[in-house]
Amino acid sequence: MLELTNAQQMIAGMKAQMSAAMNTAVQDAIKGQTLTHPERQAIIDRMAAKMSVVVAGTLNWDDLLRIYLRRYRDSFTQDEIDGAIKFYKSAAGQYVAKLPLDMQGVAREMQVFLKPAQEKILAIQKESLQELKALQNKGEKK
Repeated sequence: MLELTNAQQMIAGMKAQMSAAMNTAVQDAIKGQTLTHPERQAIIDRMAAKMSVVVAGTLNWDDLLRIYLRRYRDSFTQDEIDGAIKFYKSAAGQYVAKLPLDMQGVAREMQVFLKPAQEKILAIQKESLQELKALQNKGEKK
């Protein structure tokens, strides 16, 4: 059933989406800053590489397969699995082949959709950090 639903390909798509989201986050984090110093760029590059390793390790197919199998065993009877397999093998069930591409489209649109909220959250964070810094400076003057 996992083969018929292209589960492994969907996980690969999720990895790509998460990597793209991380790259966007890194670019947003350094927006407006000039990374002319090679050491600063090296730090950013190392950070991106480390984050990619975390994603790749977390979305490891062998580990996820165990989760899928455990969940399917706990949630479905063999008759239900057999029925699902029959469906996925049918012409109507072939829609699943389009899901990874569709999910990539959804992810792209979600990034655009969520960007205003992310910007507001970053602004709130920046404002709060400035308040904390001002409070700290105020305390230091006493």
